[in-house]
Parts: sequence; structure tokens; C-alpha cells
Amino acid sequence: MSFPATPDYTGLNKPVGQEVSIKGLKASEGTIPADVRGAFFRAVPDPQFPPFFHPDTALSDDGMISRVLFNADGTVDYDIRYVQTPRWKAERAAGKRLFGRYRNPYTNDPSAFDLEGTVSNTTPVWHA
Repeated sequence: MSFPATPDYTGLNKPVGQEVSIKGLKASEGTIPADVRGAFFRAVPDPQFPPFFHPDTALSDDGMISRVLFNADGTVDYDIRYVQTPRWKAERAAGKRLFGRYRNPYTNDPSAFDLEGTVSNTTPVWHA
């Protein structure tokens, strides 16, 4: 699978393309202060498939949530997961991107006609 060789998809913006869990990470230099506990979350766009059109906005890309968990023993756990929206699930099942340009349904694959196109890539909300 090939993404465009543009700033939107290279360097720090290169799609991760997979879910990852790494447990028990330790600081390579110094130590994590003992009072640092809890989790930090961030939401980023991370497309699972290359876009139909370029350029387009990152708001068209799938949502991915990262969690950095600071543990009581001074280690850190790192997890990244896709937000599994109906759109993400449909594209995963199809094995390809189904949605075209941001908010332009006329550029979507015809099979996506009745699908919800929300990507959930901007703001994580905590649910207890």
C-alpha cells in the first residue's frame, strides 16, 4: 500500500497503520518523577488506506487514539488504537478506502452511499 510522498504522509505524519501495545517501558535517561501517575491521551488522524485524491485535509483520515500510561512502578505503557467507527469497519472489510474528499459524498465509492462517514480523529472523550 502506497501513500503519496508529500508532507501530509511523510516524516512525523507518516501513517502508523497498525494498533500497538508496549508495556513496561523505562526511561532511557533519568527517571520519571514518582508523583507522575495517570494517563495522557491524544487523538491523531491516521489513515488505514491511501486517499483517492490529493491534496485533501487530514480531517478525512481515520481516527487513532494514543495512550501513555504512567505506572506506580515508574514504567510507562504505550497503546495506540484506531477509533472503530462504522466507516473504519466498512473500509477494513472492503480492504480499501471508500470515502473521497472531505465532506464531498460525490467522490465516495458507490458502495459507501449509505455509510456514516465520521472519522473521530480530533478530540478523545473519556467514558467511564
